[in-house]
Amino acid sequence: MSQLLKIASLLTVADHYMFGFEDEQTVGSSELLPDEGSWIGWGEHGLMISVITELPEKEVRLEYCGGPPPDPDGHEMTEISTVALPTGSISHSLLAGGIEHDVFRIPPGRYVVRISSWDRQATALEYRQAGERSDFDRTDPEFAAAYQRLTGKERYLIQFWPET
Repeated sequence: MSQLLKIASLLTVADHYMFGFEDEQTVGSSELLPDEGSWIGWGEHGLMISVITELPEKEVRLEYCGGPPPDPDGHEMTEISTVALPTGSISHSLLAGGIEHDVFRIPPGRYVVRISSWDRQATALEYRQAGERSDFDRTDPEFAAAYQRLTGKERYLIQFWPET
């Protein structure tokens, strides 16, 4: 079993139904938009995740492992590719929402990356239903409660391990 060396977690919103991560030295240098029908856009130095609904905030956990970790249980979707991280300093991209630098730091190098997701469909459905009942009014107590309950329900696990 692979050793888990580092963990970071964050909540993110999506901008234009996407959020991503890439090496800070190469932010914006490659086209990361997912292809039609795909939920992940891969670039040489990063990735962009396409979501079903922009809100509420999604939970993202980043893991750095010494080797291939076990496949996570119960995921809804998963995909694997490789990225090169010249600095190892990973930035969080929200497209027009800006960039948050150095959210996760690992040694520079080439990595296999596995992204797994949970509760994409269920969160989007429940959010839409609550919003339709209240016209997406955040001052409506029922909608506010649903928003709070759904924050972080949609989850993503992004695992990095050295390419061999």
